[in-house]
Amino acid sequence: MEDLTTQTYDDYTIETTGQESILLGRQIVAQLPESDDSTKPKLRYTLVDVKVSCLYDLCLEELLHGQKSKGVLETYTYQPVEPAPWGAAKAYQGYDTQGSAINRYLLCYDNLLVEIVLDWEPTSEQIQIIRNRMEQINHG
Repeated sequence: MEDLTTQTYDDYTIETTGQESILLGRQIVAQLPESDDSTKPKLRYTLVDVKVSCLYDLCLEELLHGQKSKGVLETYTYQPVEPAPWGAAKAYQGYDTQGSAINRYLLCYDNLLVEIVLDWEPTSEQIQIIRNRMEQINHG
């Protein structure tokens, strides 16, 4: 989060969980304040490393429509947005049930799917930082 906001957050926790197989890797990361201070920014993201290309579309569909397939009440849907600022092949933004844009993004790279949830609207500079980081991960 420090990369995105240029501030240091000493009172934050980073929670990471991951799963790995020969087909897929998935890492979920949340950077949250230790207190319930609603004024402090929160960041969550999921990285899905698709190691077998024939599973890419299936994983993308699960991220796009996973709430429906699990029988969970939908609180958001994804709609396509311009992928170029993110350096992605495809990009989607979340929209709430009233049709308002929310700060939830699904970014599609070569073998990597990234779902990012922010509680603020990212600036173009922050999107560039995310883009650079995803390029490092995807080609690293």
